[in-house]
Amino acid sequence: MAAGSISDLGMNRETTYYATQAGWGILWTVLAIIGAGGIYTAAKQAGVIQ
Repeated sequence: MAAGSISDLGMNRETTYYATQAGWGILWTVLAIIGAGGIYTAAKQAGVIQ
C-alpha cells in the first residue's frame, strides 16, 4: 500500500513537471513570436526597414 502510494506520488510529480515545462515552452514561443513581430513593426515605423 505504502509503496503504491509513493509510486503514485512520483508519477504525479513527474507528470506535473513535464506539463509545467511544456506550458513554459509554449509561453516562451508565443513571447518570442510577439517580440520578433514587435521589433519588426517598430523598426518599420522608424523607417529602418523599407
